Amino acid sequence: AIKSADATLYGRYFPEDTYETLCNALAAHHNLTVAHVRAAVGSTEILKVCDDVFLGQKPRLIVAEPAYEAVIQYAVNSKADATKVPLTAENAHDLTRMAAAGTGETGLIYICNPNNPTGTIVRKDELARFMELVPNSVTVVVDEAYSEFVADPDYESAVRYVREGRNVIVAKTFSKIHGLAGMRVGYAVAMPSVIEKIKPFTVDFAVTGVAANAALASLGDKEHVSSVARRNAEQRQIFVEEMKKHNFVCAASQANFVMVNVRRPVAGLITELAARRVLVGREFP
Repeated sequence: AIKSADATLYGRYFPEDTYETLCNALAAHHNLTVAHVRAAVGSTEILKVCDDVFLGQKPRLIVAEPAYEAVIQYAVNSKADATKVPLTAENAHDLTRMAAAGTGETGLIYICNPNNPTGTIVRKDELARFMELVPNSVTVVVDEAYSEFVADPDYESAVRYVREGRNVIVAKTFSKIHGLAGMRVGYAVAMPSVIEKIKPFTVDFAVTGVAANAALASLGDKEHVSSVARRNAEQRQIFVEEMKKHNFVCAASQANFVMVNVRRPVAGLITELAARRVLVGREFP
């Protein structure tokens, strides 16, 4: 799809209908209207924009620790403070404590589901209880970058809450299961009124024509996406079983990575594994 893209998609400013076609396809994929969708340069742009918009007046961010760091990093631009709520003993979000941490100054609550770096999920009943506790005046961002890898039937996308009219923004990406990280395509799913709030802070037509063409092709290739998810689950299980044989404790991952307690400073291990052509993620306590 990238190679066969019309020359106008990369030789000049590309036709706007390429971008609009992608947004319409994303809306149809989620059974929503195009007014519920905003495309962006990866889901990271969505996370940054949410900080810019919702932490300006209420400079308090609530996050799990550890979780994906981008939201905390960009919150600095809004001079916001982050309340970091430790994960549970099972390395999962403690949503009860996260909801209780909210104050009148809370502008944003960030949930990474599945969580990066642990791979653990927030189950649908847990998220439902959390949404009952959080007032609709507080914006909840749910980062579902790895959602397509989840095999657990107790998992449910937060797009459900968008359909219910809640103040929820779901950040999605083509960087993970679609394998298009270099194309930089992501998007937000939210109520049209919320999309209108974030829209002025995004860059118009920042997703290139070539990238949009690639995303459209991958979105339509459901068989490939299912195959990747299935093979990933198989390899993940094999890896976890091998680790258990050697008495290493793994987090209960539903993503395309697994967090392992290596019981030692990990820097040397990263170096040794790199020499064996195995790349390990960043360090965490």
